[in-house]
Amino acid sequence: MRNCLMKSSQLINRILLLLGLFLLSAFSEVIAQDTLKVITYNIFNAQHPDNRGESTLADIADFISDEGPDFVALQEVDSATHRLATLNGGRYFSLADSLAERTGMHANFGKALDFDGGGYGIAILSRKPMSTQKVTLPNPKGGEPRVLLTANFDTDSGKKLILATTHFDHQHKENRQQQVDAVNELLLQKNKPPVILAGDFNFEPDLEAYQIMQKYWVDTAIEGAGAPAFTYPTNDPSRRIDYVFVTPSQRWEILSQEPPKLPYSDHLPVVTRLVLH
Repeated sequence: MRNCLMKSSQLINRILLLLGLFLLSAFSEVIAQDTLKVITYNIFNAQHPDNRGESTLADIADFISDEGPDFVALQEVDSATHRLATLNGGRYFSLADSLAERTGMHANFGKALDFDGGGYGIAILSRKPMSTQKVTLPNPKGGEPRVLLTANFDTDSGKKLILATTHFDHQHKENRQQQVDAVNELLLQKNKPPVILAGDFNFEPDLEAYQIMQKYWVDTAIEGAGAPAFTYPTNDPSRRIDYVFVTPSQRWEILSQEPPKLPYSDHLPVVTRLVLH
């Protein structure tokens, strides 16, 4: 009788041990995943598209604060230009730094060209401090210089992550296609951490440049819930040219994506929620 009780007790202990190990493994897997919110927004130098001369800086900052994102990829960003000063009571300042100050985030500006007494380009806002790198992209047909801005992060669970933003050429398809090739070469190298690439790509899904991207990247609008939505122009959206892509080799789960109907720029922002397992 005593032997039977001992065997039963040992069996129960083993079952409890296995159950504990299973629960610990499941809990560790949940802890190891990162839920992220990313916004990409061509902000039209924070000027109202229908009322030129009206600043939308405060509105954009309020929108970002309300969303509480981990990262914001910004395009058409002025820094200390006469245009920006005219919109904001004669003050010369950096749009990226001002948005960071108003939202409690960190900012890094990537100047693409000298413009109107200051600089014009793209920027990244992030919840955490970042180290960044700027690379000039090819534009063999001329036109505005374009850059890629990348930032390196450690996620809350300790994973390495790259957030990148860009603003492709809007005039020449040859420039866009070479810019696609350059971005792919830079960001799709072996042993790179997971990458989120967000921005204004100035191509629609039926164009060759997009089709090249789709071979190597996951378009989160397609993988996310619901049909992809148009992002431009704000008043009557009829084109999808703003995207959030992720590298396909990692375990991404796209939770949602939407372009809130906001009048603060000629583009709609794109808000994406995703999980990196």
